[in-house]
Amino acid sequence: MTVLPKLLYLFATLPVPVPMSKLHSLQKSFLHFIWHKKRHRIARSVLLSPVLGGLGAPDIITYYYATHLRFLMSWSTHYPPNTWAEIESLQLSPAHPCSLLWSTSAVDVSSFRHLFLGPMHFSLTVWQKCTAKFTLVSDCSPLTNILYNPNLPDNMAMSRMSLWVVANLFQLRHLVHPVTRKLNSFPDLQKKALLPSQHLYIYLQICHFFSTLSPSLTLGKPTPFERLCMQGPHQRGIISNTYKLLLDAPSLSNDTHLYMCRWSQFVQCDIDLLTWKKIWENASRSSVCVVFKENIYKIMMLWYKTPEVLHAYNASPACWCCGGDLGSLYHIFWTCSSFLGRCSLPVTITNAYLSPT
Repeated sequence: MTVLPKLLYLFATLPVPVPMSKLHSLQKSFLHFIWHKKRHRIARSVLLSPVLGGLGAPDIITYYYATHLRFLMSWSTHYPPNTWAEIESLQLSPAHPCSLLWSTSAVDVSSFRHLFLGPMHFSLTVWQKCTAKFTLVSDCSPLTNILYNPNLPDNMAMSRMSLWVVANLFQLRHLVHPVTRKLNSFPDLQKKALLPSQHLYIYLQICHFFSTLSPSLTLGKPTPFERLCMQGPHQRGIISNTYKLLLDAPSLSNDTHLYMCRWSQFVQCDIDLLTWKKIWENASRSSVCVVFKENIYKIMMLWYKTPEVLHAYNASPACWCCGGDLGSLYHIFWTCSSFLGRCSLPVTITNAYLSPT
């Protein structure tokens, strides 16, 4: 789709927030184009979800969030990767923008609000919305900074921490062992950064701060977004990866779609997620013919109006072919003897592609 790159240019270059009403209106325009301004025949969650049985239509609001989260990744590095990130970092000096994102203890943002530039305030608003909706930050984030952090004592000034800066000991992930993820001892840090013995008191202050986040002085497993941030802001396809990460969040992907529950009722047994994944994979690889693949998805997602559905409009619920049993989609395609006798070849092909085995 050529529309998304054009939206990306606007989202990335406009330093002002786009009203949510405009984004909702744009999303409605996408859906009107898909459905030809007719009534939706597939649930919105199925249409927008790219995984777990969804069709992967673009979600404009999530794409908008992913674009702005890319800018926040530059806040998570000690050395700003571009000129604009350097301006934002200097604007908050002596604090660092990283402390506004990854500090699990509350940071008094109001004390820095008068220093915020307009885009900085908006970026922080987007961050707060995303953290409230998605699981982006772990309980003890490895990206929590120990330099320029307002939650740490004032005597940890940059004049005393210059050796830590040179050794790139900026965040908690730089102080832990890469395998055990436990805090390194002071002698180990001395070997790594050539710290003098006088810095033992600073190390003890960091240990106390670390213990308030994790009593065992051990970093937990980072979230997928934290792992993405640790790779740095200069990544190929970073917006696409962030967009997919947001759509894969538990709030969006753990819900079972309605058509999945309906098929479980039809076959009178629970269909596990592994079986559904095989069905989705077979449906996506069914044919290079778009029309044929479209019919497969229509059957799987209960698109067609069967006598069972039309019964709500005072129509007979009996099957059109045999006239006896309830005319559900499962009965028509799989158990109706009259229909199977007429269309044995198409039914055989459909069963072959939709079968999980």
